[in-house]
Amino acid sequence: MTGMNALFKGLWVTALVAVAVFLAPSCAKEEEAERREPAAPVTRANAARDDKDAPERRTTTARAAYRAAPKDGGEEAARHDAAREMEEQALFADIALDDNNGMLQGFTTLFLLTDPIALADIAKNDKDETIRAIAQLKLSDQATLADIARNNEKDMMRGFATMMLADHAVLAEVAAHDEDKEIRLIATLKQLDQDALADVAFDDEDDTTRSMAAALLSDQSILAAIARYDERDEVRGMAALKLNAQSAIADIALNDESSEIRFLATLKLTRQAALADIAKNDEEAEVRKMAVRKLADRRLLEIIARDDDDTDVRAAALQRLDLLQQ
Repeated sequence: MTGMNALFKGLWVTALVAVAVFLAPSCAKEEEAERREPAAPVTRANAARDDKDAPERRTTTARAAYRAAPKDGGEEAARHDAAREMEEQALFADIALDDNNGMLQGFTTLFLLTDPIALADIAKNDKDETIRAIAQLKLSDQATLADIARNNEKDMMRGFATMMLADHAVLAEVAAHDEDKEIRLIATLKQLDQDALADVAFDDEDDTTRSMAAALLSDQSILAAIARYDERDEVRGMAALKLNAQSAIADIALNDESSEIRFLATLKLTRQAALADIAKNDEEAEVRKMAVRKLADRRLLEIIARDDDDTDVRAAALQRLDLLQQ
């Protein structure tokens, strides 16, 4: 995927100099009716390339889309499936501990992994100093983070600690006195309420600042609008990572024109019907491979293991089948 590392680099740089929060990957529970009679997912071939609304998708602003969209009050995002969340964390730990792509490994550690056992393993054993530092900070208490944010000599460590701080008094101190302007911006944004952050995410002219604000937002309707309509991949990608509502995640994973954004959304996708559609039909092998790693349909996995035209996707299907048979 030619643009994947470029996208990860953009998001990674945003994380290094901007904002991140603990993105506890909450997996929305699928509706009972959907389990009994799942709706046929819309493929990208129908929804993205041939969709009559595609020009409107590119020109509609995120703010206008948010205003027009029905608000669900966050009910879907509030439904948790504990077993599925454990499975998701196992996948994220596998990526963070073993993936050959170092940028994806660090990215997953920072944004998606919350399992303390896996984080402790990374903090102790990872060969990359930056990834070890991220894991250590994610295991730290607020007093330790405050001390690092105030006093550490390394900008990177102060920045990461500030990202994870919740104490507004310390954030105000950092915003006023840190020598690095980007760390001061992190601290300033972290003190804003959701309405003010939404204004920044919708309207700021700077891509990195919009991405920072998206990383701090929790309103699922706002995030869905940004993930679908912002013109910049790194901003849409950050918003997609913050989404918990599976309907919105599935829409991005199936329909975004960027294969990199589809990959990020698929990382958080749990709906089996949508995963099956992606595993069969996405034009990008890395996106199909990620969907295969989350599939539960053994018959479909057998077909993919036999017929997919990419060696890595076929191998991933075989590995997934082995895991399901354990």
